[in-house]
Amino acid sequence: MKVYISKSLSFGRIERLEVNLGISEGKPTGRATVRVETDRWMRVFGAKVDLLWRCRVAVFGRSVSKGERIFPWYLEHKEEFRERCPPSLFGSDEEVINFVLKKDVVRGTVLTGGLLERVPLIKRGDRITVIFRRGNLELSFPGEALERGFYGEVIRVKSLNTGRILKGRVVSEGSVVIRR
Repeated sequence: MKVYISKSLSFGRIERLEVNLGISEGKPTGRATVRVETDRWMRVFGAKVDLLWRCRVAVFGRSVSKGERIFPWYLEHKEEFRERCPPSLFGSDEEVINFVLKKDVVRGTVLTGGLLERVPLIKRGDRITVIFRRGNLELSFPGEALERGFYGEVIRVKSLNTGRILKGRVVSEGSVVIRR
């Protein structure tokens, strides 16, 4: 911080120098107070402070078209200084799979909520692949989704082979895993 004073101040030595910052996390401006005590006088200077915060942001590592589903490997994370940090959109990178883009983006674009539209991976009535896993055994068979599902959600599915209703976790477009 630099303090500019309109006229020259004469003094022998500085006895005490105190700087207080009044800032709130995430706000682009704050206030600074500088208190100077010398062997001859005491002055208090106030100043507005413009702030930049170090933010971790997700940016697209490649260009992506409108309507395309987003995958974690499309994104890169970087730190940059900004007046305000964008809010964290997801708890984990995998959650981005539940979204498609509302418009085209180019490489280097910062991921923001306004670019995204939440779309389920599976819609009610979709023909899906049901994967049954128990230990080292894995079986797959055709099924029908009885409800829509986003990545990580548990939904009801119907086996097209047996007609049984089962519950499984959505793992990708058209795939549900049942673990026993």
